[in-house]
Formats: sequence, structure tokens, C-alpha cells
Amino acid sequence: MCFLFYLIGIVFLFIFVGNKEFSQLLNTLSSSILDAFFYFITYLGDGVFAALFIVFLFLLRLSHGFVSLISILIPGLITQVLKRCFFPSIPRPSVVFNKFIESNNWHLVDGVDLHSYFSFPSGHTTTVFSICCVSILLVKNKFYQLFVLLLAVFTGFSRIYLSQHFLIDVFIGSIVGCLGTFLVYVLFNSFFEKRDWTRFSVFEMGFQKLIKK
Repeated sequence: MCFLFYLIGIVFLFIFVGNKEFSQLLNTLSSSILDAFFYFITYLGDGVFAALFIVFLFLLRLSHGFVSLISILIPGLITQVLKRCFFPSIPRPSVVFNKFIESNNWHLVDGVDLHSYFSFPSGHTTTVFSICCVSILLVKNKFYQLFVLLLAVFTGFSRIYLSQHFLIDVFIGSIVGCLGTFLVYVLFNSFFEKRDWTRFSVFEMGFQKLIKK
């Protein structure tokens, strides 16, 4: 339900603000505090964080690890295929707003390496919403679910703030991440849950092998 409200909110931004106009608006709201916040939170959508998240679930329970691996990997692959095979020439903000950047009328965050193309959709946003979806499916606590969703939303918006993506990139990236992960999770979760050996964690599997020796 909260994800639906998020989607409705994005649609309102498209209607009343605009795709490129939202980037310009967000750029005018820049500050040193927001620079630091968005610079670090954007790493929640990085492949390294996704790998650590999957490893953590493997340590908790093998079935969680396997289903999360597939649920995060497939939407990520879909995004990369869309980005590199179907929409490779779509420019990023650094190209669209190049005249503002060159005239020093565009706020840039120190340490961010701006890319030029492969803008649509946002890979970081797909990844973080995939992680968010898996977390929500595994943990039923409402406060935790809301917190994780907010982290995903802020991570998506960090891509716009850092001038790496547009609102439409983040919007579609979040849909691919959340919807794709949900569908893959539903399809494969029961398969892994029914396997006796996947009910253990990595540590428990190792302990069982020691006992058998």
C-alpha cells in the first residue's frame, strides 16, 4: 500500500512539476547536509551492498539467500538489458544540463563521477527497491517495512540529486525492482522452502558436517 502511495506521488510530480523540471527544482534545494546525505545513501543501491545483503541472508538461512539472489539478480538484469540494449542513447542530466554545468549554474556534489548516457532506467534504484521488496517479504513488522521503503525512496531520489538520473529513470527503476522482485520471489520461494537442506543457515550446515565427521 505504501509503495502505491509512492507511485501516485511520483505521478503527481510528473503532472505538476515535470521530469526535467524536477531535476532543476531539486538542484536549487542543494546544501552541504543534503550533499553528504545523498552521497552516502546512494550506495544502498550499489551492487556491493546488494551482494552483502544476499550474503547476510545466506548466513541466516539458505532458502532466504537463494530466493533473494534470484529475486534481486533478475530485475537487475532486466534493467541492464533495457538500459544498454533498448535505450543506450538516452542522455543523463550531465548532458541535458551541460550548459548550466559549464556556466557554473548547476550544483554538483564533490566526489561524484557523472555519467553521460545509459540513463533509463536507474540501476541503483532497481537494486535498492529489490532489496526493499525482499526485506518487506521476509520481515512482517510494519514499522520496519515503512523504514525500509523510505530508505529505498531516498536512495532513488539520491540519483536525481546527484545529477545521475531523471525522475522517469527512478520511477521505472523502482517499478522493475519492486514488481520484478515480488513476482520472482513468489515463483521461487516455495521451491526453496520445500527443500530440507535450505532450511539451515551456512553455520548450521557447517556444524552438521562437523557432527557427521
